[in-house]
Amino acid sequence: QTVVKLGNAIFKSFSDDDHIDKIKETFIGLISENSSTSLIRFQVLVERDIEEGRIVEARIRDENVLFQVMEGLTKEDIIRDKNRFGYCIAKAKKLGAWDTSKRKFKKVAWTPEMNSPVFLTEENVPEPEADTIGHFPRSEYTVQIKDLDQLITHNTAILGILGIGKSMLSIELVERMI
Repeated sequence: QTVVKLGNAIFKSFSDDDHIDKIKETFIGLISENSSTSLIRFQVLVERDIEEGRIVEARIRDENVLFQVMEGLTKEDIIRDKNRFGYCIAKAKKLGAWDTSKRKFKKVAWTPEMNSPVFLTEENVPEPEADTIGHFPRSEYTVQIKDLDQLITHNTAILGILGIGKSMLSIELVERMI
């Protein structure tokens, strides 16, 4: 059994050295207060490649659950006698647990425990596939359409901010249908 200390976090009960090395390389913070079933907040303890859009991972019960970082917020607390402590809190929206066989996220209906660790996911670029229309930034997690024919027979909306590629996606989908 090994005990690992990263920042203010202590991890116990690890016996696999490769697992410990992965934890050291990907640990970024701890779940903080005001997290909910759909949105987590975590204190960033180790500045790595974290940025808006990145996928992070935390455990809920015995399952690895993925979240997408939405924003970071700097905070400052007065500790004692006007001494101040500055830190960063990140907010991330729950995506779910990745089901490799179905290639989609499955719902996990709870939230991580307070002070449980948060990790950056491994950076990957997925291989393009016929049913894939995109992927989450710097990750292997793809977005796909189950049935292109349903885009014609059912109501479909493509929403996004200015310049994100809505027109290009529409053209791509029409070309695939043809």
